Amino acid sequence: MPLRRLGWLLLTCAVAAVFVSLGCWQLRRADEKSAWLADWDARSHRPAVDLATLDPAAAGSRYRRVELRGEYRAGHEFLLLNRMRDGRVGIEAYTPFVPAGGGDWLLVNRGWYESPQARPKTPDAPPAGVQTIRGLLAQPANPGLRLGTIEAAGPWPQPVVWLDAPAAAHALGHGVLGAVLLLDAGLPGGFVRDWHPDPGEFGPERHRGYALQWFALAVTVVCTWIVLSRRQRRRDSLPEARTSPSA
Repeated sequence: MPLRRLGWLLLTCAVAAVFVSLGCWQLRRADEKSAWLADWDARSHRPAVDLATLDPAAAGSRYRRVELRGEYRAGHEFLLLNRMRDGRVGIEAYTPFVPAGGGDWLLVNRGWYESPQARPKTPDAPPAGVQTIRGLLAQPANPGLRLGTIEAAGPWPQPVVWLDAPAAAHALGHGVLGAVLLLDAGLPGGFVRDWHPDPGEFGPERHRGYALQWFALAVTVVCTWIVLSRRQRRRDSLPEARTSPSA
């Protein structure tokens, strides 16, 4: 094989290998997210357990259904701004819940309600008195960049664009558990609460679609090399043109 053709073959193999590698990576990501979604579904449908029997911050506790007895710390809500839903902008209301037996407070996500960005609406107050709440353990929504600060001691309700346990504890002046509760839709005192897992920007099917595209590109590169190589061999096999001697 001529050296030039060998060079094009090696380049074709290298490019095809890169495309196949990218396709395989997309398939792995699809499998990981499928497993994560299946795990979420299994955990979220188990019977509720007493929160005191779990470590809320542990990865194994994520999306477990739990229950807790106590009362809401009304008037101390965090309003997580810029939460989009069906093309509408709104707020997720996080209200502290004080366990009946004492200890760190639990932030309860009472759901989403529509509200303009310029003048956030104050949510309706949660039910008063001692009660039992249930829901899924999760982490506060991660908005990416943590712009602005969360002020200690209010003012309340406090609009925020990000939220975590240390910041909430600083603002409330009391210990806060390292997870939040996504309040069950059937309990009073909440807003829109059709909780579902968030696999990120892409779900498993999107990853599989991208994998197919990468594999198709690898096949296209190889087929292109084969076609061009055959054409070159045909040209090389033709008899050389002879020039007539000048008269």
